Amino acid sequence: MKITVFGAEREIGQKVISYALSQGAFVTACICDAGILWPRKNLTVIEGAVTCKEKVMEAMLDADIIISALTDECLKKKGGDTPVADANATIISAMEQLGKTRLVVLGSICIHAFGDQQGLLQRLHPKIAAFLYAQRIRDIVKTGQIVMHSHLNWTLVRVVNFQTKDNGKGYGVSLDGSRSGLWVSTNNVAHFLYDAAVDSERFNRKMPIVYNKN
Repeated sequence: MKITVFGAEREIGQKVISYALSQGAFVTACICDAGILWPRKNLTVIEGAVTCKEKVMEAMLDADIIISALTDECLKKKGGDTPVADANATIISAMEQLGKTRLVVLGSICIHAFGDQQGLLQRLHPKIAAFLYAQRIRDIVKTGQIVMHSHLNWTLVRVVNFQTKDNGKGYGVSLDGSRSGLWVSTNNVAHFLYDAAVDSERFNRKMPIVYNKN
């Protein structure tokens, strides 16, 4: 299995890489500063910005699966109001040009999926987040629209809040929001991004919510 990972500037992307390597995958990371990642067997690093389509295409040239763990923190120095959405649009365009089909993208519960159960969490969290982090939420929602309107075999992994220290009893998954939790560890998110990527049939064009099991 050959995987390309975007977003290795931050913890989740780095953990996706470590987990994928531990599962025997060959990993290529596209990252602005190659010095962030330490050399490991079966890891190839392409130094370049995710906004550069040529570098993006170089990074995914031999990939079976592309995982975008991009967050706004990965793209702090990029201009525009929606840097994550714009970067994911570049990834999708490159995939379509190269004939790649399998994409897994990190998203948020603020992105609505058809069939979602509208519990208290689904109703309140997007409203609170939009009030506190208006620009970030616009970026997240635009990312969801770009992914959903692509013709790829995509999975949009949604989370509520990150809690880095507690993995709970592993992760739980809900496809319709009927089960969820307020927190998920970066470790559990990283593991699920990879697990969902390799289980393409179950999560094809789905928007699962991942959370810590208690």
